[in-house]
Amino acid sequence: MSVKIVDGRTTSEEQIFYKSETSPNSLIFTDADSKNIEKFSLEVSLGEGWNENYSPFSNNLYKIINEITVRPRGSIVVQVKESIKVPFNRYGILLPTGSMFQTKGIMVAPAKVEPAFEGKLKLRLFNTTNSSVKINIGEKLASIVFFDTELTERRNKITRSEQLSEKKIPWHKARIQWLQSNKALWVSGSISASAALLVCLFNYILVARPNTINVEEKLRQANEALEAAKKPAQPSVKENQKNENRPERAVEASELSAPSNVQKSNATASSNKIQ
Repeated sequence: MSVKIVDGRTTSEEQIFYKSETSPNSLIFTDADSKNIEKFSLEVSLGEGWNENYSPFSNNLYKIINEITVRPRGSIVVQVKESIKVPFNRYGILLPTGSMFQTKGIMVAPAKVEPAFEGKLKLRLFNTTNSSVKINIGEKLASIVFFDTELTERRNKITRSEQLSEKKIPWHKARIQWLQSNKALWVSGSISASAALLVCLFNYILVARPNTINVEEKLRQANEALEAAKKPAQPSVKENQKNENRPERAVEASELSAPSNVQKSNATASSNKIQ
């Protein structure tokens, strides 16, 4: 497989392109300037469309006035200036230009250009520097090289056409537009999410919830046992009664069995007088 020569094999007339799109001598349609058609490649440059937050939810393009600024370490999606139509027996590979990276630090993501593609390509640009970089409309971004396919077959056209907005569409309106244009997708997604949520809820009620209750009861019992162990032991009622009665009985017995000191001193004085 060899790279096809591009110079001399392009046309800017759609009628000529469609007549030869299945021929071995098919032509590539483009409205590119002659300076962008090189011998083995078609050069594409910055067009008028861009979007900093390009995604399925925000695929609108906003109009560039003269130049676009790419933030430090940021990325944007831009639309090229040149329209392209690829015949059924050609396959293109888009490669970034070295000059854009070497001079400005802008890296262009590689891409493929399939047979039957029609429209303007969208490219992702990455700013690899710590400074903002400005790119002018018409500045070269990448090169497309083409190969022959082993099989020529008709297929549905891959079209890319966008309308440019003068100012950004609010994010909520962009999401509403996406929902309106992808009803089947979000309805099926909502049904699947609801079914998954119900399954999780039933599992929690039937399995997880009883286990949680048992664990909570065991934790409560363990806390009660721990609190009881921390409190000092309280004597029983019978022990309190015994402790209260024992000193009184001891005092009464001692008073009956042993004379007091006063009695002893009186007895000693009486014996001395008799003598």
